[in-house]
Amino acid sequence: PMALPSGVTPSALSALAPTPVCAYNISDTAVPLPVAPSVILVLDLSGSMTHRHAVPEAVARDIWAAARMTAPAEPERTEDGNVRVTRVAALKAAVHRALDSIVEENPRQRVGLVVFDSDVTIMGDCSAAHVVLTGDTLTSQEDLLAAGASARERLLSHPVSEKEPVLRSRITAVESCSGATALGPAVLAGLGMVQAEEVGCRIIVVADG
Repeated sequence: PMALPSGVTPSALSALAPTPVCAYNISDTAVPLPVAPSVILVLDLSGSMTHRHAVPEAVARDIWAAARMTAPAEPERTEDGNVRVTRVAALKAAVHRALDSIVEENPRQRVGLVVFDSDVTIMGDCSAAHVVLTGDTLTSQEDLLAAGASARERLLSHPVSEKEPVLRSRITAVESCSGATALGPAVLAGLGMVQAEEVGCRIIVVADG
């Protein structure tokens, strides 16, 4: 896996902790309306996510259904009757289920996607064209945080209740390729998207290790 950019340490990351903010209703009483903390889902699409694992057919069909994928007409089977499923299919299933919980528990939360292989792509809430980070940018903590912060206004501005359909469409459509694993840069880009937020935002990494 790709290491964190030079100079990035746990203490450096902790110094970037978000600061509290809130929004306000325009009303006679001007009652503060807290902004729901954002959730950034950082998804591994590196080459290893194409690997297939044998699972019972019922489990495989549950994964494909949760991932909102069409089950293959002739799934690849092992000699003992199990069915092979890719890691990226399991990733999609896990992310859709996480989105189920977020929508049910707090539909006002903002949800953003950051995907990575050799490069990092900030999709956010899919409100606008995504941002691809590559080359020397991936080795600079400052550039990665700045890219995430810059993308925030365009790509993390709507509650998940408004963006759920397009988010689900993008999650189902992502595919793994033969790239490396820019995990550290992806996390820093996600951190840049939320570092100006209130305490409580989350960055959730979905990867195979």
